[in-house]
Amino acid sequence: DVKFTVDVAPVDTDVTVLSAVFFVVREAVSNALRHGQPKTVAIELRQIETDALALQVSDDGSGSAGAVLKPGFGMRGMEERIARLGGILTIGKRSDGPGLVVRAKLPAAAEAPSGFANDVGTNTGPSQSSATHTSAAEERPLTS
Repeated sequence: DVKFTVDVAPVDTDVTVLSAVFFVVREAVSNALRHGQPKTVAIELRQIETDALALQVSDDGSGSAGAVLKPGFGMRGMEERIARLGGILTIGKRSDGPGLVVRAKLPAAAEAPSGFANDVGTNTGPSQSSATHTSAAEERPLTS
C-alpha cells in the first residue's frame, strides 16, 4: 500500500523545488521497495510555513534491520538536491518499528529565504551538505 498526503496551499512553488521533491520521493520509495519489501510506504508533503515545505517518506520494511545506514549514490543525490535549495534532509531508522524515514524541510522557492537553513539546523561537512544519517528517527506527523 502507498499512502499519500498533500497539504500545501496553492502557491507558486518553484519547478526546481518540485523537481527535488519528486526526486526524493522517487529515490526513497525505490530504496524502500528494493531493500526493504515494505507492506506500506507513506508519503507526506505539507506546507509548514508560508515559504517552507516538509516532506516525509516512511516505510515499514526490513531493509535497514540491524544495519548501519551507508549512503550510496541515491542518498547522496537526495542530500545534494535538498542542500542546493538551502534545505535540510535526514534519513534514519524509524523509532516505532521496522523501516526507514526520510525527511526534508525545504523552501517553497528555489532561493532560500535569508537564514532559512540557520533556523532549523546548520550545514555540516566540507560539501556544506545539510543531510544527516541517523540510527533512529522518531516517526511523527509533520508539523512546523
